[in-house]
Amino acid sequence: MRAVPKAANASAFQRYAWLWQLLFIAAHGPLAMLIRKGSPYATWHARAVLVVGIIVALRKRSFAGVACVVAYITGAEVFWRMRKAEVPWEFGKYAVALILLVSLLRNARPRRTWMPLAYFLLLLPSSILTFYGLDAAGARDQISFNLSGPLAVAVCITFFHSLRFSKDELRWIYASYIGPVLAIGWSAATLLSQFQPDEFGNDSNALASGGYGPNQVAAVLGLGILLTFFWLVLGAGNTFASGALGLLILFLFRQCVITFSRGGIYMAVGGMLAAGFYLARDRRTRMRLATGALLILPIVIFVVWPRLEAMTSGVIAERFSDTQLTGRDKLIRADLESWAESPVLGVGPGLGNENRLKYSKAAAAHTEYTRLLAEHGLLGLAALILTGWMALSIFRSAPTRLDKALAAGLLAFALLSMVVDGMRLVAVAFTFGMAAAHLVRPRRAAPAAAAPPARVVRSVVSRA
Repeated sequence: MRAVPKAANASAFQRYAWLWQLLFIAAHGPLAMLIRKGSPYATWHARAVLVVGIIVALRKRSFAGVACVVAYITGAEVFWRMRKAEVPWEFGKYAVALILLVSLLRNARPRRTWMPLAYFLLLLPSSILTFYGLDAAGARDQISFNLSGPLAVAVCITFFHSLRFSKDELRWIYASYIGPVLAIGWSAATLLSQFQPDEFGNDSNALASGGYGPNQVAAVLGLGILLTFFWLVLGAGNTFASGALGLLILFLFRQCVITFSRGGIYMAVGGMLAAGFYLARDRRTRMRLATGALLILPIVIFVVWPRLEAMTSGVIAERFSDTQLTGRDKLIRADLESWAESPVLGVGPGLGNENRLKYSKAAAAHTEYTRLLAEHGLLGLAALILTGWMALSIFRSAPTRLDKALAAGLLAFALLSMVVDGMRLVAVAFTFGMAAAHLVRPRRAAPAAAAPPARVVRSVVSRA
């Protein structure tokens, strides 16, 4: 029996990559059932992913593999919190930062790092106030909670800046994120059968979110919708894969909406609109978007939404027609008061909670922009300006229209997420970083050899 050539193996794998990607995602449904709340499997799952990530990062130039592991951690972060894995609360952010730093050191490629580095360093001086105002353990917890997000953002931008991925690699990165997000949606869906219509109210619903924070669950589901949309834009591979991804979008939409947390849907829609502004300029892509909309929107309007209204006795429509800010305006006001009290250094990371409690039951910041002002003062304002500068630089450096579309969508998600959920999730850092990466440019065909002049040809023929 002859051995199959290595090149043939590679081409066969690539030909059916769409199938392996869909199977990888589908496998997380049973995984969600296997890893129950409080199960030790959740802890081992988190630790195993970290170990695999470090091993991959130690390989030379394994950038796509590292990106896949980081995407997986980004998607699994909330799942591990839901399942009460015995890992630190900020495990996802520190795991992502560690893996990317190992890869950066292994490959010696930190380039143009001054902006993300300066952004993070600007936030350190105010930490002195936190250590002065709290005991060592409390100060450590507050600094970890409030600065692990900016650290992850700085590292992600440094790592992904100017990296180039092929469309095949991007599909694997998207699949790596969507897999654990499906586990989150599956976990929440299994609890919905226990609900009665009168149990839904006009507020975020933890039980309908799989027994965990609706804001965080809705945010990761919203990013799942956005990345699945990008996958379809890049091309799924065939009609079956496109149909499967369309059904996946409908499932993630249903689970995102039923959390009654509006932020996730707003982030997903905001990202798709930002990307669509550039995608619609290409005629072929515009036709594909129109075809997809004609297939999916009627199902959402005439099938999914009526079922959601029946399930919730119409409360879901009331929730999404409500335009109130659910108390975030009060938290913003409290942050501005804190900034007025200490305009130079701010009050210190985590010490803005006192003023927030004057206006709301929620002590922690929900809007990263005003938290920077309240807890870091003028240095926070400088970091805020750098955030906008980095986002603008990332967008402007995108070389093609498709690159600009992907960057615009990811940046829109990251910036909107910082309004709604601050930096509770490593998804902000991941999307900010991925926006800085570009697609591999297609190789130009070698120019054809110039034809010899006609008189030279006649001369050669006559000599013959």
